[in-house]
Amino acid sequence: MQGGRVGRNERGAAGRYPHRVADGVPETPEAWLGSSREREGSWWPDWDEWQSAHAGELVPARAPGGGGLKAITPAPGAYVRERATQAKD
Repeated sequence: MQGGRVGRNERGAAGRYPHRVADGVPETPEAWLGSSREREGSWWPDWDEWQSAHAGELVPARAPGGGGLKAITPAPGAYVRERATQAKD
């Protein structure tokens, strides 16, 4: 599938927003809307299928600190453990 995939309309039966799909990429937004069709459910499976077809082969994740840059802190990182402070007016 190609073309735009996301559009919010009224909620579907499952309480989720449907999305729209179209074949190809028409020249104008109006042409896309006119040629698109509504689909129930999440748009993520469509996106995953599209991007997987265009992404190339998977490669192993690199080890933090294993390249030219050293890891700053061990995972999950010090920022995860810090509390946010609220600004006072």
